[in-house]
Amino acid sequence: VMVPAERVTGRYFDLFGTPALYGRTLQAADSEAGREHVLVLSHKLWTAHFGADSGVVGRTISINARPFEIVGVMPESFSAIHSAEAWAPLPTTGAFQQIAESRNSLWLEVMGTVKPGISQEAAQSELSTIMARLAEQYRGNVGMGILLDATIVRGLLVPALVSLMGPANWWLPARLGRLLRVAP
Repeated sequence: VMVPAERVTGRYFDLFGTPALYGRTLQAADSEAGREHVLVLSHKLWTAHFGADSGVVGRTISINARPFEIVGVMPESFSAIHSAEAWAPLPTTGAFQQIAESRNSLWLEVMGTVKPGISQEAAQSELSTIMARLAEQYRGNVGMGILLDATIVRGLLVPALVSLMGPANWWLPARLGRLLRVAP
């Protein structure tokens, strides 16, 4: 069965403030070596492929010939930014680490919400300043930028950070901490 899924950080679900219907959401520790083989299911996937069995949490399933433990099921009301039906932690070691540390990686999207009291304009200005500094330090960043975009989640307008910057910067969420609540 082909299922749209995403690799996300352990704090991804914190952005939405929605707890799991059963079990738990991902945690920061789930990205550590040896702990990254866990999975959270969407309500749709849980209903369609697991018969809405509340006992699915703790069950191990095979994904690409690797065992993954189901640790949670999201409620039907949960609406992620993308259309994934399952979420696994983004490992911070091995091949994923090598790809993420490459200045040529164009696949990592950073999302977060603007902190209360910070205008979207102020946040965008700070992000543009950060990108200008990166372009000075790394010639490959010339012409790239970060766009702070408003996204609708569950019918609410939520300012979300959409990265157009190209190269993945694992340090970026820490640098943006004073402006944004980021799921690093």
